[in-house]
Amino acid sequence: MVVKRYFKPLDIENQLNRALGQAVFGLTSSIDHNISSAEGEEWIERVAYSSTIKDGDASRIRRIAYDRAGEFVESIDDLLSAFETIYNDKSTEDSGGLTIGVGVYYFEERQNNQS
Repeated sequence: MVVKRYFKPLDIENQLNRALGQAVFGLTSSIDHNISSAEGEEWIERVAYSSTIKDGDASRIRRIAYDRAGEFVESIDDLLSAFETIYNDKSTEDSGGLTIGVGVYYFEERQNNQS
């Protein structure tokens, strides 16, 4: 029985390999595609950030971002699963075997307040 929509390896090396294999590959593929694509043919590549957040607000923003990003990725997972159900009777060779993914990530960077 499936209990989570995502897989988190227990061992750090597997976590690193998964992250590099999925997130970094996906982001760099999008950047490469967008550099060489015609106008209107770009893939989504967006980042929202601010460098003026107070330390006391970080945990609230982190929690909200986690929840909303999780909901978004689950909705994309539902969409992809629906297409997989449609294609269930066909082999991947018939469908072209295209892999499609959408990734979301969170980051923090501590500001150095040295003069």
